[in-house]
Amino acid sequence: MRFLILAALPACVVVRPPELSERPRWRIAGDDTLDAECVLARALVRKSGKEGIGLTIALHSRGDCDFTPTTISLQLATGTSVALAAPPPTVLHGRSLLYAWFPLAFDNNAAWNAGARAGTLAIGYTIAGKPGTWTIAMVQQ
Repeated sequence: MRFLILAALPACVVVRPPELSERPRWRIAGDDTLDAECVLARALVRKSGKEGIGLTIALHSRGDCDFTPTTISLQLATGTSVALAAPPPTVLHGRSLLYAWFPLAFDNNAAWNAGARAGTLAIGYTIAGKPGTWTIAMVQQ
């Protein structure tokens, strides 16, 4: 009887759950800043999970100004493009600093399973009435 119990013990493997730092998450891979017209902006990835990305944009104004996101898309290295909902405009008064929250919801679990490890986030915007596009290189690791 003891032989059977001892023989079964090596087959019992306890797998620990991955640490938070070991889970895949999106990170900004290159330049994370935008200097356009009256705004200096910086992108920060705050959340990354199976249902998308939570991005914060720090907006520094040089005077009264508005930052209006018009389009947001994530072009994955696998060739898939994901159109995302654009948040409302942010009005900046004087020399101010505001943080705008960009919840970017998409099936990130499917993207990871399809091999999406890199992508480009394109944010179309209007600042002081002038249109532009801000591209941000990203990796998921």
